[in-house]
Amino acid sequence: MTKNLLKFPNNGKPLARFITFPAAESIGYWRMGMPFVGVHKLGVHGKIGDKLPSRYEVQADDKKNGTRTLVVATHLTYINAAKTLETLKTYEKGSIRTVIDVDDYVWRADILRLTSKQKQQFSDTLRAATVVTTTTEYLQKKIKEHSGVQAWIVPNTIPEAEFRLPQPRKDGEKLRVIYTGAFQHSSEWPMLKEMIERTADFAKWILFYGRTKDKSGFENYVVPEPLKDLKNIEWQVPQDAQFFLRTAYNTTPHVAVAPLATTFTNLAKSDLKILEAGALGCAVIAQDLEPYKDWGHKADFVDGFVEKLKELNEDEALRFQIAEEATNYAWERRLESAQYLGKLYAAYTYSQ
Repeated sequence: MTKNLLKFPNNGKPLARFITFPAAESIGYWRMGMPFVGVHKLGVHGKIGDKLPSRYEVQADDKKNGTRTLVVATHLTYINAAKTLETLKTYEKGSIRTVIDVDDYVWRADILRLTSKQKQQFSDTLRAATVVTTTTEYLQKKIKEHSGVQAWIVPNTIPEAEFRLPQPRKDGEKLRVIYTGAFQHSSEWPMLKEMIERTADFAKWILFYGRTKDKSGFENYVVPEPLKDLKNIEWQVPQDAQFFLRTAYNTTPHVAVAPLATTFTNLAKSDLKILEAGALGCAVIAQDLEPYKDWGHKADFVDGFVEKLKELNEDEALRFQIAEEATNYAWERRLESAQYLGKLYAAYTYSQ
């Protein structure tokens, strides 16, 4: 791709942009950091901030640099929708264009439990944006149902520099199975517990578990109660997303698992765990559920996962075959690919 593809009629000046991430750093990495790097690959300059800039900041920046800013707001939620809407209304006075990105984070609060006022504020905020982007066809459909807005799909991605080769097993080594999660994944705890117990004779589990906060607001790394007494687990300190893949690779994983309970929140998730496994050079077994519908190696319920893990424990050639498929799957969606940059370019330039 050539430089400065995102141009505007006013002398063909490249786009300057702000991006916000009013959510956890690990979440912002995927939906803020990757598009930010992506537009730089397209020859576009940008800025990252911790809040939406005021209309006056945008106008001053454009006047100084001779650019026309596109403001990209990530992680719109029901909590911050009202405040975001207030800012968007001020943007309208200055004809400032906006992109709002919505991913599964917004579905952590079940929309069915919201008040009518909250639903209305969320829908009004989406309609006030120039463009809405999201991660999957499922979320695109849900956004349309709840707001009438047709969102553009910009999928999750992983940069080329994060890809690694598969790791062989040492003689007599147990199968090393990696799982990542956080406390919003508590619906998977019973499944995970049974899987770990039933594979104890041949598998060692590597668990990266996310942050939580105690009553005083301090962050703690708390082992989930159902899993704390299990012996065949190697606990890892949770990592921010930008460091996770490199740290995970150093734990020498052989297989990744992505179990999901059938919940409203989980249906809205993306296939990010397949991408991560592919970058790690791991075989991966995923739940037979909407987020992984395009992946060929799925299991349903605990029995299915246990059988698949037994098979991979006994068949090293099959493990490497599935690892290669995962890597190819992720490589097609890498940040530098025409597929990803093309979708990002199409969504952002549509706002012109």
